[in-house]
Amino acid sequence: MLRTILGVIIGYVLMFAATFGLWFVAMGSEWAFEPGSWEASDVWLLISFGANLVIGIISGFICVLIAKSTRAPLTLAVVVFALGIVFAIPAIVAQESATSLVRRGEFSQVEAMEHAREPLWAPFTVPFIGALGVLVGGKLKKQT
Repeated sequence: MLRTILGVIIGYVLMFAATFGLWFVAMGSEWAFEPGSWEASDVWLLISFGANLVIGIISGFICVLIAKSTRAPLTLAVVVFALGIVFAIPAIVAQESATSLVRRGEFSQVEAMEHAREPLWAPFTVPFIGALGVLVGGKLKKQT
């Protein structure tokens, strides 16, 4: 049981760090936003869907590897889905209340997270894609 809890926690922390930290640093502002705007670029949206799936697969694989339980990835997928929905709702509310800001010069990752605007449907894809990736990753480990 403790291994399952540890596998789920480590899997989620890995997903969170990779998605919100490393991913933006790897892509950078050139790809993330439309020129002079805080609107997410189509390239960013497309690549982030693929990246979220790959990050989910890796997290599911690591989760089952640590937990040594076939149920652990399912638990992680439920956590990813539930927290993803919970985090998507405030993102939508914040976007609707944001004003049209013009992006100028260099900015920090925190500024990017505060001002970024995506289509209203985009935050709701993350829980589905992440949970699917976790389940696929958990199945990969069972086959090895």
